Amino acid sequence: PHDWYYCPTKLYRKLKEYNGLKFLFLQDEYQRVNVAIKAMRELNVGLLFTCVRPELHDIAYDDPALKGMRKVSVLTGYAPAPDQKVEWMPINQRSIDIFYRSRTCPYFVGRVANEKVVIAEEFIKRAERLNLSVDISVQEKDRVYGEEWTQCMSNCRATLATESGASIWDRDGEVERAVDAALRENPLATFEEIYQKVLEPYDGKIMYTAISPRVFEAALLKTPLIMFPGWYNGILEPDVHYIRLEKDFSNIESVVQRLRDDEALTTIADKAFQDLIASGSYAADELGELVTEGIAGC
Repeated sequence: PHDWYYCPTKLYRKLKEYNGLKFLFLQDEYQRVNVAIKAMRELNVGLLFTCVRPELHDIAYDDPALKGMRKVSVLTGYAPAPDQKVEWMPINQRSIDIFYRSRTCPYFVGRVANEKVVIAEEFIKRAERLNLSVDISVQEKDRVYGEEWTQCMSNCRATLATESGASIWDRDGEVERAVDAALRENPLATFEEIYQKVLEPYDGKIMYTAISPRVFEAALLKTPLIMFPGWYNGILEPDVHYIRLEKDFSNIESVVQRLRDDEALTTIADKAFQDLIASGSYAADELGELVTEGIAGC
């Protein structure tokens, strides 16, 4: 509602005049936080569905005017229906060791978002030495969609993933402006250089992180996940639902050892499928229930 592109002035005015319950879903909440809060105040939003973890609700949205607004945590995406029919390719028939696609995030989002690039680059560096067949990229030109995405995810022994979200909560755009200024001075600056110069004092104050929808996609296709440890909405258990990769890559040898073990990969893929997909616990119906309960509670 704080962006005219999505909510033109005429629609904003109509929403403001409406006296019934107003509820809101926000995306990429870490950006323009104060502008979003101003819109919620003006519109008198009574219910916010947020990806902020419950214990941080009143810290992230600390404006006194929002004290009475109900906040309900939701996932960034939900799992396919458990009855969806899928043909799984056995692990021993998959021709690629690791398939991964992501994109480079703006530096002002913080270290957590940059981990998407780190995990890709470090595996690419080590692939030849570890004798791994990989198809990994964070370049826009290499992105794949639709059926091609499903085929690629189905034909790898494992895929990579990190937490979604951001580790910087930029309330008024201060961090973004500071990063832009630093990059104007040095357009070729690396993330680490910008982190040391600008980001470090802001990073990690409010962790806006979550499980990625690609985790559910991988689970549906019984493709094992190699992931950095993280919160993941409290859903995933390391070395049960995914292969834990330390952020400093100190256990990379043991990760590769498991990657070569058909039985170990099958076990972890089956467990992820059972708990994340077959259980129905994270299907879209659950989001419907949250919305219904949230409205009823206002």
